[in-house]
Amino acid sequence: MRDRKLGIVETIGHVFKMVVDGNRAGYAITAQDFATDVGLPIAEAAKKQTLADARQKLKWEAFEFLLGEARRDDLEVPWLSHRVRIADGSKVRTPNTEDLREHFAIPNTAAGPGFYPQGWLVTLLNSTSGQ
Repeated sequence: MRDRKLGIVETIGHVFKMVVDGNRAGYAITAQDFATDVGLPIAEAAKKQTLADARQKLKWEAFEFLLGEARRDDLEVPWLSHRVRIADGSKVRTPNTEDLREHFAIPNTAAGPGFYPQGWLVTLLNSTSGQ
């Protein structure tokens, strides 16, 4: 395992990997699976603390920006004069910080109010270009 800083592309790739896998694996397994998926040996996988630190620094606005970029009309190739997109989403529980509480609601549960703000992580892809 490598102890290094992750760049923005690797960090977002790891977060997407966690979402695709339903967040069932911890950081160490996710990092190993991600390394394998992108063709790196397991020894090149990020350490779990490195991944946790990088994810903590990643602001939610990065995903808002990416979603905006995915919606750009000039990136789309029409099919029979129609836009073709693929959408998927997942509910994300975030750390309970003041900044996040300003943007994301804390849902109520059957046992009363929840403890963590939650948001939707939505991916929107152009099916012809993959962007």
